[in-house]
Amino acid sequence: MNRELPVADRRRRFLGKTCLVTGGSRGLGLAAAQAFAREGARVVIIARDPDQLKIAAELIGDGTVTVAADLSSVAGIKAAISEVAAQVDRVDAAYINAGHAGMKRLDDIDEATWDRVFDTNVKGSFFLMQALRPLLAPGGAVVFCGSAAGRRASAGTARTEPARPRWST
Repeated sequence: MNRELPVADRRRRFLGKTCLVTGGSRGLGLAAAQAFAREGARVVIIARDPDQLKIAAELIGDGTVTVAADLSSVAGIKAAISEVAAQVDRVDAAYINAGHAGMKRLDDIDEATWDRVFDTNVKGSFFLMQALRPLLAPGGAVVFCGSAAGRRASAGTARTEPARPRWST
């Protein structure tokens, strides 16, 4: 017996769901937000640049919730999640995509670059998950986006992308 849903039904698998995407104003985050919207989700995007958030919201569609925030600090995370909670009652799926690559030649990485990468990719991801937990719907899912760049370095460069935590809740 084939239990797969017809193609038309699969395309609406997030109907009635709320999906949050960090780093959702461009690149992979924007593509994920658009995919969630195509499948019927109410989409919440968080990113640093308010102007880019406006552009992204138009590309994603009506009902997109935008939150401008820097997720590299606990204060920024708490403010962002407070704003999200004021606009939605739950989050059914979260795609944690915000990150800072910090890709430079090994000798050119300074402490400020390292701190920005670590604060966004590690500390930010951890404390975002912590702040988001009360909003997660029962059975909800959280996906942390990583980078294949952490598997292979280029000569003379330092890759900081592997600085991404992994949790199971």
